[in-house]
Amino acid sequence: MAVPLFRPTIKRAEMHSVLDCLVADSIGPGKLGNELSAAVSSYIGAEGGVAVNSYFSAIKLALESLEIKNGDKIIVSPLVPSVYLEVIKALGIRPLYVDVAPNSASVSSEMLETVMSNSPKLIILHHTLGSMADIESTANYGIPVIEDISQGLGGRIGEKLAGSFGDIAILSLEENNALSCGCGALVLTGNRKLLRELKRRVNEHREYSKLPDLNASLALSQFKYIREDVEVREKITEIYKEAVGKTRHKQFIEEVNHKIIRYAFPVIISDSVPEAEKYIKKHNIETASAFKNSIINDFDGFKNSFPNAANLSLRTLLFPLYPLLAKGNVEKIARVIATLP
Repeated sequence: MAVPLFRPTIKRAEMHSVLDCLVADSIGPGKLGNELSAAVSSYIGAEGGVAVNSYFSAIKLALESLEIKNGDKIIVSPLVPSVYLEVIKALGIRPLYVDVAPNSASVSSEMLETVMSNSPKLIILHHTLGSMADIESTANYGIPVIEDISQGLGGRIGEKLAGSFGDIAILSLEENNALSCGCGALVLTGNRKLLRELKRRVNEHREYSKLPDLNASLALSQFKYIREDVEVREKITEIYKEAVGKTRHKQFIEEVNHKIIRYAFPVIISDSVPEAEKYIKKHNIETASAFKNSIINDFDGFKNSFPNAANLSLRTLLFPLYPLLAKGNVEKIARVIATLP
């Protein structure tokens, strides 16, 4: 049986909380969504937030709460998930796409400068594959910032955690993210006025359905181990980094004061990607293209306009990296990485 690429951190001892929801017939929206948003807010240093039942709704709610409307321009990377394009189209927003750094998948201050003359109303910084975007420099622009920490929960710059820099933080809870319960997302903020607006919209607009308690209980059972999980991910990452260092392939760089927490381990393949995939599959390890569901794949012309993002989208493979990964499988994956063709 192949080692799965993703696996939620749900331990047998914690399943009682999920069973309690079933026994109590409490599977619809309720207090557990509030508990989850409060717990994650406390962790990242936010005032609070709301839990909704889809990633799409969370992005839309964040944009509307910041008064982004039809015709407004927003800055976004072409490597963000395609759901962002769905929201952009739904709201009639005009995206200003910017390329990423060639070895981190993050938007840099230099890239942001290239589009600031277009009078954007908002910057979306997605901490892609855990890499922390150059968010500290955005304070100079005087426009709102949304941080997406779905792939970077637990990361930090200095002592500040991902999600504590922007006006709003979004954390997807859908499949194959740092924290997953099958569906939904959190919208968090450190701004009390924005928090009131988020809650008002969720309570007054039927389009924003709250996260069901059943899903919230799944997320809570995992989140209670967040600090331990972060430590395990860091340790496994160091093992994989050492393995990549033995090859001609490349890994994503980290800034000196950035602590990157990977939700999966990315390797930039220097030669034939199909050959590497075949080799990995031979050893019963599940892998996937890191950016198969990103906006860059929705437009043919993007790959000419954004060469760094294009190169990463074609060459980056993900390897399993999660707290419940057995020691033997960690060692096996490290050996495979170290011997990639």
